[in-house]
Amino acid sequence: MDVAIIGAGEMARGLAGRLAPAAHSVTVYGRTTRAAERLVTAVARDDHAVRPATLGDPVTADLLVLAVPFAAAPAIIAQYGEHLPGRVLVDVSNPDQGLPGAGASPEPGPASAAEELARLVPAGTVVVKAFNTVTAGALLGPGLVDVFVATDDEQARVDLFTLVRAAGMLPLNAGGLRGARELEGMGRLHLVVRRALGTAAHSSFALRMVG
Repeated sequence: MDVAIIGAGEMARGLAGRLAPAAHSVTVYGRTTRAAERLVTAVARDDHAVRPATLGDPVTADLLVLAVPFAAAPAIIAQYGEHLPGRVLVDVSNPDQGLPGAGASPEPGPASAAEELARLVPAGTVVVKAFNTVTAGALLGPGLVDVFVATDDEQARVDLFTLVRAAGMLPLNAGGLRGARELEGMGRLHLVVRRALGTAAHSSFALRMVG
């Protein structure tokens, strides 16, 4: 699978480092070529290649990961609209505010960033919520990471599960895209908990069976 990561921050770095050995190719799109090149240099290894690109360059990958703040996502979707049908768009954001319906009255707007993005993308584009309960540090580390996946498209779920497993992570089914509401709530809780514990760089939510 070819993967495009939109963004050149710490989350993009963590995703590129973890997914590169498992994907056929990974291309990182930064706002500037220099930003993308810095990220590529940071995750470079002999056994895989990550390519830099500049935001605005054509996207040909099967899977696009939006590793940017939610506020930046609508403009990127508008910019790449014609490239999106037939592809999978993964939202990793944990927005704190500004979502339609995110307050006491959730209707009529969607109550999650992923559902809002699903309203914005062209027909034929599949939206997936994943990776928002994981930090960049956890992705870059050697440990097992649980990745919760919410989507209405079962083939996209199967394909992402395959990629996640190949990258040494554990995929978990979080149901349809409506499950993004719970996942984003987990993301906000994670932020509070990791600040209290002082684990901001290297923690993630995990599901463990006991008994």
